[in-house]
Amino acid sequence: MLVFRFEVLNVHFENLDMLNKKPLSLNTEDLYKKIVLLQRGGVCYECTDCFIIC
Repeated sequence: MLVFRFEVLNVHFENLDMLNKKPLSLNTEDLYKKIVLLQRGGVCYECTDCFIIC
């Protein structure tokens, strides 16, 4: 439960890549880099997949 709470409070929904017409990737390394290392958010399935991976 604490991990889920941390994720909800720190990983934000964002659709900037979609607005900029940048292709989305569900590749594990790409998600980790974008959400964890670059501290960006993602669309719902990016955030969910990253949560499952971590």
